[in-house]
Amino acid sequence: MFSSDFLASCIKTALASGGDYADAFVESGADTLIVFDDGKVKSISTGLVAGVGLRVITGRNYVYLYASDPTEVRLRELASAMAEAVAAGKIGTMCALPPSPLEGGRHRVARDPVKADLGTKIDMLKRADAAARSAAPTISQVTAT
Repeated sequence: MFSSDFLASCIKTALASGGDYADAFVESGADTLIVFDDGKVKSISTGLVAGVGLRVITGRNYVYLYASDPTEVRLRELASAMAEAVAAGKIGTMCALPPSPLEGGRHRVARDPVKADLGTKIDMLKRADAAARSAAPTISQVTAT
């Protein structure tokens, strides 16, 4: 979503007034929530999740700013606001972190759930409902999302 150089520039701006450490948080995705209760679909909702945040740590204190519109303009605004919010006497040092051993995907996903059709998702919930009910005859209610 953002280049490494752009994020580094925002972190440098966030640390302009001080701080020991800064990082950025970026999320973007889609979700589908299916509420399956007692063998029936009760509700279905879909949505987009997006946001961007900056955090600066100074000693044991921190400042965190977040916005739900992850654009370069908004992230630059957050970085400037962060620099104003940080009340520290020394300038923070930014260093490059080593690449994550999980680079390229923290969680390996065989099939993108966003691309799965609704029928497949409901069938999965039906299987979960049946499995839960088969665990013990005393189970009288199963709710899955």
